[in-house]
Amino acid sequence: MVAEVEGWPVRQRLVVYCGAPGSGKSTHSRRFPRGDILSTHDLRVSAEPAGASYWRRMLVAAKGRLEAGRGVVVDACNTRSGLRRMWLQLEVPALLVVMRTDPQLCRAAQAGREFPVPTGVVSRYCRELEVALRREIPVERWDEVVIVKR
Repeated sequence: MVAEVEGWPVRQRLVVYCGAPGSGKSTHSRRFPRGDILSTHDLRVSAEPAGASYWRRMLVAAKGRLEAGRGVVVDACNTRSGLRRMWLQLEVPALLVVMRTDPQLCRAAQAGREFPVPTGVVSRYCRELEVALRREIPVERWDEVVIVKR
């Protein structure tokens, strides 16, 4: 897969987004081919509750696409280290795109959404992201990490 992120080409087979709800992950991921995007939003629409089977379905879909020689773009919050490690277990070249968006913008983005995330939950994701940036992401095995500030 070759696409442009902030003006430079991406050649990784796996692109994983990380950021709070409303940080711009889905909007930013639209620069990739639609067929490559795996989105937690699409699973929420299917009415399956978040949980282990939810993430298992995403992982199985990603493996299938990679085995078919396709790229995979994961449009999900991924602020917790366990989820990011799950994607790294796919053992393909991987790019992490961190959407570091002002928490006020993330909370404001919930207005008018089909599935708005409560303010307290958005704040928790923002805090988790900051911890991940300081302590976790620097020691994870990403081939590249790009931080997009908004």
